[in-house]
Amino acid sequence: MPVEERDIPVKELLHASEVFLTATTKKIIPALKINDQPVGNARPGPATAKLFEKFMQLETALAHRVSR
Repeated sequence: MPVEERDIPVKELLHASEVFLTATTKKIIPALKINDQPVGNARPGPATAKLFEKFMQLETALAHRVSR
């Protein structure tokens, strides 16, 4: 999945098909609204779901390696 790191104006986010936030303690969280306006169809999108699934698989794999 291609990745680009840059500042994104709110106007661009409002036109996105999906938006998510990520943080160490929060994992991956879909942003369903921005400034009370729905993002995409106001549901988690397929890319967000795929990234969350992969993140959880990685977290599980790392937890098993540490517990050995």
